[in-house]
Amino acid sequence: MVESKTLLYSLLAGLLTGIIFSIVYTIHINPNIDDFIYETIYYQNKANGLSEDKARRLASETTKVLSTLNWLFILSPIMNSLILSIIFGLLLDLLINKTKLKPSIASIITGLSLLLLQLTILSITIIAAGTWLLDLINKYIGLTIIIAYPLTYTIILFILNTFKGPWIRWGESKPKIY
Repeated sequence: MVESKTLLYSLLAGLLTGIIFSIVYTIHINPNIDDFIYETIYYQNKANGLSEDKARRLASETTKVLSTLNWLFILSPIMNSLILSIIFGLLLDLLINKTKLKPSIASIITGLSLLLLQLTILSITIIAAGTWLLDLINKYIGLTIIIAYPLTYTIILFILNTFKGPWIRWGESKPKIY
């Protein structure tokens, strides 16, 4: 049982966003995931001083092992979205109940917070790894997909918190058994 309808709406927005991006990843990224993993491991090993031959061999062996786990790449956006939606649902609940913001404005602030978090993590990762990682992300994933994720979450959360629909019954229904 969810204590707050805003937390429930955030979970629902996270689930829907995770499902949408699981489909996007399956269509757009999954066919090239082995190449992405190979190149990421190769460039990381080269950056750490391994010879080109050792880096290629290690990247090839690791890609073979990780290719058995490709099915996880389909489930991971859903799981990540649910975890993030719990965290940002708490932020949304705090913004609505403690600061008395309108749910629509609080939804936009929550979504922008997710976007800023994602861009900050991406920036730190690229600074730590180097520009080769940005090139790989652009080549295999695309920055538009990375930015579209929090925007999709924000739009769904905004719709759930602003417009009346069948989800109102889910967020405000009383328990049937006491």
